Amino acid sequence: MERRYYNGDTSSWLLGDSGYPLEPWLMTPYQLRENETDVGKCIFNDIHSKARSIVERSIGVYKGRWRILSDDRKPRYNPTLVAKIANVCAALHNVCIDRNIPYQFSNENLTQRQEGLLECTPLDINNRLSKRIRSRIKDHLSQSAM
Repeated sequence: MERRYYNGDTSSWLLGDSGYPLEPWLMTPYQLRENETDVGKCIFNDIHSKARSIVERSIGVYKGRWRILSDDRKPRYNPTLVAKIANVCAALHNVCIDRNIPYQFSNENLTQRQEGLLECTPLDINNRLSKRIRSRIKDHLSQSAM
């Protein structure tokens, strides 16, 4: 995503939790204070959380159905190949749904919570560009909600 961003794609973002740094290509939730009054920040965080939750559940289902995606197998392949394998698994999962092929969920090899797609790095609170991008998204969501 970083490379895509610097190649001109400024309309796509990864979603990360608060353990990730805010970057122009990686949107994280706002750190809200106890008496937060900015409704836009709350709306942004709510939509962000719902989107991440859907992605995390989907990843969990794919890992449960397709063992090749389990954490113990990924190191065998380079990241580009893992991405291709994941796309194929998602497509095959949709085919299974269309053909009513039963699915037995097993979480033996799954972690309790998917935390995101990138390794954790220190929070970079000085990234002004990232904050402006997130703020524009927040403002857009606030205007749409009214």
